[in-house]
Amino acid sequence: ADRNELVPFAVERARRCGLPDIAAADVLVVGDTPHDVACARAVGAVPIGVATGGFTSAQLRESGADIVFENLGATTEFLKLVD
Repeated sequence: ADRNELVPFAVERARRCGLPDIAAADVLVVGDTPHDVACARAVGAVPIGVATGGFTSAQLRESGADIVFENLGATTEFLKLVD
């Protein structure tokens, strides 16, 4: 119901599945709206915008996305983020 609770929920679920605790700063939130960016910012995660929805790259940057892709076709560049 509250998008800003998604990251803590996902981190807790991952922990219950046997993954180690994950700091919010190590979580990448990928989304195509300013709401997704705000969700990441609310907990200190890294917001990554993808301009495949109704918002432009500029709008996603203006909303606070650290990294913005036009689409996820740049697979190599995207995967470097988790390397």
